[in-house]
Amino acid sequence: MKKVVSVFLCVLMVFGMMSTMAAAEDTPFSLVTGTSFSECLNAAVEGTDYILSDEGATVTVNTADGYCKAVSLANASGSIVTKIVLNADIDMNLIALTSIRPQQKTKMFTLDGNGHTIRQPSVTVASNSPFYCGLIATANYVTVKDLTVEDAVMGSPYINGSAVILGNVVVKAVFENITVKNSKVTGYGKVGMILGLNNDTSADLTFRNINAENNTVVGTYNAGGIAGLIKRAAKLDYSNVTVVNDTFVPLYPERDVYVTLDVTVTCDGSAASCIGSGERVHGLYRDYAKSQGIDYNYYYFGGYGRYWVIYGATAHDCSADGITGYEIANSELVVNSLDEHEHKDFTLVPGTAATCVSQGASDYYVCDCGVKLLKGDYPGGYMEFWDESVLTLPVNPDNHTDNTRTEGYKAATCSQSGYSGDVYCEDCGALEETGAELPALGTEAPESAHSAVAVIPAVDPTCDKPGSTEGIICEDCGAVITPVEVIPATGIHTDTDGDGKCDECGADYVSDCSCICHRNNIFSKVVRYLCTLLSKILHKRITCCPDMKFWNGEIKDLT
Repeated sequence: MKKVVSVFLCVLMVFGMMSTMAAAEDTPFSLVTGTSFSECLNAAVEGTDYILSDEGATVTVNTADGYCKAVSLANASGSIVTKIVLNADIDMNLIALTSIRPQQKTKMFTLDGNGHTIRQPSVTVASNSPFYCGLIATANYVTVKDLTVEDAVMGSPYINGSAVILGNVVVKAVFENITVKNSKVTGYGKVGMILGLNNDTSADLTFRNINAENNTVVGTYNAGGIAGLIKRAAKLDYSNVTVVNDTFVPLYPERDVYVTLDVTVTCDGSAASCIGSGERVHGLYRDYAKSQGIDYNYYYFGGYGRYWVIYGATAHDCSADGITGYEIANSELVVNSLDEHEHKDFTLVPGTAATCVSQGASDYYVCDCGVKLLKGDYPGGYMEFWDESVLTLPVNPDNHTDNTRTEGYKAATCSQSGYSGDVYCEDCGALEETGAELPALGTEAPESAHSAVAVIPAVDPTCDKPGSTEGIICEDCGAVITPVEVIPATGIHTDTDGDGKCDECGADYVSDCSCICHRNNIFSKVVRYLCTLLSKILHKRITCCPDMKFWNGEIKDLT
């Protein structure tokens, strides 16, 4: 009995756990109730939407409205808030949020996701003041952990220091167990998914268990899939940092010019802020002079790094081997790999040919690590790239589509030459092929190619004269299109009036028939008349004579 009870209790526990798990999986996101930041924070109720603890230093967020209130409390002048903890998945519905700006400058500020997700957060500004943008704009000491952010839209084209998580850090930042996916961040420079920049060379930075996936970074320079700009003198510690399907979009594509470098540099290497002679520089850089449209300041600034851009110092611009007249500004190093991964397992992504009216795209390859590569005369045979504009092939005026039209075509006839016509591209209007003369076809031309056709009428044969079929000839070239064929004379005489003469040739008519109808007397004429009259009345051939030749004419008249 005890065993039965134990089994029953175990079953209840399992079902209870399954129900709890299902409930957790089905827990909906808490959605903001208003359409603005102020509406939502004013709607938040303490004890329900948020909870204050630790004498007001910690704010626990239960709803999306509660998050707005927590931000407001942390930003208040003299605020003692040093920690915000999520207790639910929240959806900010892309309302215009305000960044967190901790007021306790000497204390560590913590944003603890507690394993939860913030969906659709959006912080944008209309000018370059305030300078930084993110869930947290700027902080001296900050920790962000155990958080997922998805579908974020952050930043501004006016800002140097934009990120989804933290715009700027001064002294120390710890990022741990963070995922940012399907998000977009915009800035003029210093733009990244996790961090915009560290504004102090002595900053202490830690990235641990970070995943950036399917994100887009928009900027002009110093942009990265994890961080925008990290100063080389800072203490940098990272582990298990991944970037998947990242996309860089130039902020001003019609103006800015980018180059993909793969060179070694030459500099004194004596300072910690310098790259170091002989070190390889490879990645996307912004050509400052061409981007600004000037004939001086020939510098390459770090454009986009898959992870980040390392900044040296203005006193340490480096020259690149094989490149004359340009220097790499501030010893900036674009970082696209955190290990010595060898690209070898490639998947081809076919390009498209440029045509007379549209640009094309080059083939490229994707390594199993996710990096995109161009194949060509590069070190190792491949070059990494991040700005897909490098794939663009210019319009090819000589590659026309199959969409054509022919003008000036004239068919050749039997006696006159023609013209094949000029072939034009229907898309761009260019002449693709000049036409040629088509020689006259002569007497072997098909009937439709003869221009002066004459018909020779058919002639019926008689008893003693042959006839002929209808014929067709061309009066221009003399070709016989349909030849005339002779029809032999019939050899058949007729005597419809019984006068003993052939109606056609006048020859004596002698019938083999002994019928009374064929006799040339008054009685025979009466019989013929009566037969004809009856035939007309009855609409039926009436005759006493088996010789049907006699009746051909009269019966024909009956109709």
